[in-house]
Amino acid sequence: MSVVNGLIIKEYIENQFPCQVGFVKARIFTELRKNLEKYRDINHDLKIIEHNIDKRINPYLIYKDVKTIIVIIFPYMNTSHDIENKSHIVSRSSWGIDYHLVLKDKLQLVSDFLKKEFSKEAVILVDNHPLHERHLAYLAGLGNYGKNTLLINPKYGSFFFISLLLTNLELNDEEYDTPCLTDLCQDCNLCLKVCPTKAISENRFIEVKKCMSYLTQMKEVIPKEYLNKFTKFTFGCDLCQLACVYNTKDEYQILDEFKPLGNEVIQVKDLTHLSNKAFKEKYKTLAASFRGKNVLLRNALLVSSNRYCLSDLESIEKISVDDIDYLQQAISYAKDRLKKGE
Repeated sequence: MSVVNGLIIKEYIENQFPCQVGFVKARIFTELRKNLEKYRDINHDLKIIEHNIDKRINPYLIYKDVKTIIVIIFPYMNTSHDIENKSHIVSRSSWGIDYHLVLKDKLQLVSDFLKKEFSKEAVILVDNHPLHERHLAYLAGLGNYGKNTLLINPKYGSFFFISLLLTNLELNDEEYDTPCLTDLCQDCNLCLKVCPTKAISENRFIEVKKCMSYLTQMKEVIPKEYLNKFTKFTFGCDLCQLACVYNTKDEYQILDEFKPLGNEVIQVKDLTHLSNKAFKEKYKTLAASFRGKNVLLRNALLVSSNRYCLSDLESIEKISVDDIDYLQQAISYAKDRLKKGE
């Protein structure tokens, strides 16, 4: 079986896009099983997470002929004072065009290159799979885990997307990358201090049900103790990342598609008059829109309530809840907050 020079592939990809590339030799990643079992036991009822551990550690279940996993990380951190200083914003991972759409197109170019130059096949994976992509990026030498459980890259910090190509291309053993073993956090606890719900801790294990990013995605009633924590983000949360010293460096080049397009601030008044169809049309390129109009409306209601944005709550009586319990909760909370603020 012919072996390909990995440097040629890495140089091609990194010359095409602002990114970093690493290679992992395909295998079943059994070292993950114990932690994933612990994670599953604690978070067994989470609906947005794959709980089948075999699917999370076995790339052969996706592509039986895989020999190499090409890991590509794309930075997306950018500064926009017009957005970041406002409330009701979506997290930076949703700025610009939906990264799923963008990266699939970029990886298709890489797949075409592998096909043309080496007659090799590839399966493109951008968040549409159960594999533990952070672990694969770690094995590819692209970062190490921070205390907030995110992967930190020395250049990009934690503001980057992870994408994968499973390919039947094979490299020489010495061309596969090795993990970055340096503890990048050491005694820094800035992310722990800034987390509004204390979801992260020194043991680098996140209590997902407390995480604001998860709470903004829930299609369920939110525990009462967290309702007043919705003060800035209509979707997601960047607080632990923005506190990280690795995310305070000068800007670096990112894909133009990740720069803001104007839909990054979402208030109640932006949503109340929209049908579901109109919502999908208006926000079709926004990554945050995948949870649907009612989830974002719920979050916007909570943010406006906690910030006493009276003008944004003027149409609250016109909102149709359609027996959606989490939306009913937000409306009741908003009305209660308004009464207390009178």
